[in-house]
Amino acid sequence: MFLRSDLYERLDFSALGPDKAEDNTLRLLWNREEIRAFVARRMYLALEDAGIWHMRDIFESSDMSDYQLRWYEKILLEEKKSGLKYKFSHYYNKFFGRKKNKRTLFEKLDLLIINKLFNSKLLHECPEGKEESILNYDFFDTHFLDGNNSCTPRYMLVFLKELLDEANEYYFNSPNIHVTPVLESDDWVYNLFDPHLVYKAYVQSKEKFIRHVSKVDDTWTSHIMELLEKKGGKQTFDYKWVKRNIQFSDSENDQALVFLIYLQVIGFCKPVKYERDIKKRNFELPILYKTAKNLP
Repeated sequence: MFLRSDLYERLDFSALGPDKAEDNTLRLLWNREEIRAFVARRMYLALEDAGIWHMRDIFESSDMSDYQLRWYEKILLEEKKSGLKYKFSHYYNKFFGRKKNKRTLFEKLDLLIINKLFNSKLLHECPEGKEESILNYDFFDTHFLDGNNSCTPRYMLVFLKELLDEANEYYFNSPNIHVTPVLESDDWVYNLFDPHLVYKAYVQSKEKFIRHVSKVDDTWTSHIMELLEKKGGKQTFDYKWVKRNIQFSDSENDQALVFLIYLQVIGFCKPVKYERDIKKRNFELPILYKTAKNLP
């Protein structure tokens, strides 16, 4: 049973063998398009359910020239779903859309929705507390991946919940601020989520991410917290540093080595440069698990 159609489409049935009994493994790793889609579509559906906007409104208030829409994509956006032209375009897009385009129609719309709700640039904290602005889609592409370059719906749900809570509080306490469409270049945008508001929600959600992943195995919870506390502004760490700075109860076994292996397996850290011997590797924390004071 496939709960997601994209997973079904990725499966290579020819690899199953003539008797359909050979092993076939499909790794469930979210790519950046799927992260964007999760954010954009949940936001869109929430606003549509509230009667605030509809897809035609988004399309008509946007300059689509940069998205290089194909003829069948334009029909999908303009025609009624019951029309013959719509049905033909739907099947053409389904079977040939990916081959014709580097980016599908829905991926284009995901970016469009994100650009309407978020400022074009969001905040990213650099060393020593300095702030830097990066493109909104770069923020979503990089800030939710763990050390194994994986992302789960849980991370995105926690962040979106924090974001909505922060937005509710901000606008409730700012009754004089009204969200109205503004013209940026040739697009009408809302900029509903201010960069500082997004960053505050992200920092708060990161604390929940860290608490969650630290409790995957209670054996290592206190050691993970000790690592974060003692690492401070240090950008990288290695086996020798862990062995010297983290207090382990079992002095007979090499718990520092086991701890590093565990951290890498759960994606809490990632090697800066790969070495066959784990004791020779340097590690860094992914952005997702860095505390606010020590973001890259």
